[in-house]
Amino acid sequence: MHASRLLTVDCGAAHVAVARFAHGSDCALTLEGFSAQPLATAGAGEEAWLAEVGAALRLVGRREGWRGACLLGLPGHLTLSRIVGLPGIAPSQRRRILRFEAMQGMAGETVCGQLPVSRGENGVEVALTTMRRATMNALCAQVRSAGFHPVAAWPAWLVLRAGFDRVGGAVGEALVLGIGARSTHLVCCGSERLFARTLTLGGDAITRRIAEEIGTDWARAEQIKLRIATRAADVSPPDEPEARAFDLATDQFVQRLCGEISRSLAWLCPDQGAPVLRLYLTGGGALLPNLPAVLAERLRLPVERWKPLGQIRVSPAVAERATRPECFQLADMVGLASCALSRESAQVSLLPRTARQVTWARQHWPSLVAAAALAVGALLVPILRERAAADRSRAGIVEVERRTGNLRRAADQNRAALGRLGETNRTIEKVRQVVDARKGWVRFLADLHQRLEGIEDAWLERVQVLPTVASPTAPAALRGSTNSPCAVRLALTGCLLDPDHPREDAGEGLRRKAQAVLERLRASPFVAALENERFEGGSPGVLRFEVTVEVAARRL
Repeated sequence: MHASRLLTVDCGAAHVAVARFAHGSDCALTLEGFSAQPLATAGAGEEAWLAEVGAALRLVGRREGWRGACLLGLPGHLTLSRIVGLPGIAPSQRRRILRFEAMQGMAGETVCGQLPVSRGENGVEVALTTMRRATMNALCAQVRSAGFHPVAAWPAWLVLRAGFDRVGGAVGEALVLGIGARSTHLVCCGSERLFARTLTLGGDAITRRIAEEIGTDWARAEQIKLRIATRAADVSPPDEPEARAFDLATDQFVQRLCGEISRSLAWLCPDQGAPVLRLYLTGGGALLPNLPAVLAERLRLPVERWKPLGQIRVSPAVAERATRPECFQLADMVGLASCALSRESAQVSLLPRTARQVTWARQHWPSLVAAAALAVGALLVPILRERAAADRSRAGIVEVERRTGNLRRAADQNRAALGRLGETNRTIEKVRQVVDARKGWVRFLADLHQRLEGIEDAWLERVQVLPTVASPTAPAALRGSTNSPCAVRLALTGCLLDPDHPREDAGEGLRRKAQAVLERLRASPFVAALENERFEGGSPGVLRFEVTVEVAARRL
């Protein structure tokens, strides 16, 4: 940002305003330009409001020709401010407490700013202001899309305090009441005492009440409110139903507002003999007819509208427009410019670090480009020299490639021959596996015959191959894969004869002979396991047996 220029952007719930100030070595401010644009989505959701802010800023930027680094004012309904008391502990522990407090009252990740209020032996009090990080990033993106690049972002209560301390600080301690569309700020100014309240009460409450009374939509009720609130004294009153609805809505709004102000005064001035504070009004809600007189009567305080340009120089080009009553946003503009000239305000900026880095890069891009150009120029001569050397090397490589072409072709032929040889070896291995499998069955049957031959009067009636399953002895990584060895399972059915007792049921001798058969089968190197062993002695002198044999897959 240029040293003698300040560009301020205020994003309200129902408007955006942009102003340009000049300041000299004495820090005196001069208003050089001002432009405001109402938002068509007043009362809508957050996403619609963000989109409308970006569109309105783009319109103002094209109309005025302004762009570049700016100071951003945040609406009160998107921030949360409170006083946090910190005990006398280490600074690192205080930071952890502040991070915890910043997450209270808001969903999701937040950005926060802090301003010390008072220090004592028992600790320090800090004014903590937080805002959702996602909303802040989205707002910065919309502002940047219009050509403005925020370098700081301040809450509305701090903007009012800084502006009044610069312009109206000579009147002493006073209360400033900023009435916006969706929130109202009550700030104690002109003294070292810090008091700031954000009320969830604004001009939208009047619009909502008017819409309910006359049964119309939000846009129509807003038009009625603005027309009645800003009409001149010589203009005839509006239709009777609309006027009654406006008066009713305004009266309810003022009642609620007086109640909130009275509670704040009870805290600020608990002693009845305390000096009487003066109340200054600003914001769009301050334009309500007879509002200063009504508040003065009910609160018994001197009340007047704040004139933010009292000690501000105004350029002749904007003098006439800046003095109009509807230019209420100038109070926020003066406050933003005052925050930029105040050291303590930098601590309360809610601008995320990533947004500051983007703005810094945008501000310094000419210097960065120049530095990059110098670096490229310094490296250009060595690069050209290396390129020439690389060209010579490539020419030598081409010559070598030409001379070694025959060797490369011979190597390709050798690789092809090796590939064919490998395919032949794989075919031979498959044939060998088939031959070994056939020999394995022959060896298995021969071994089975030999083991049964040693037991007299025993024979096999049936050998049945059962469905194959993955071998339980295979590694776990191979089970279920196509390379997993499968165990062959055979169902063997046979008989044992007892020639000494041909007419008697199977006795102990036949059962010992059956156990011997099973032991011989288990001892076979081809048998991995025996399952489902069953014996039947229904016929005299004969014992039938059935057993499932799991043949070791690697032995076949």
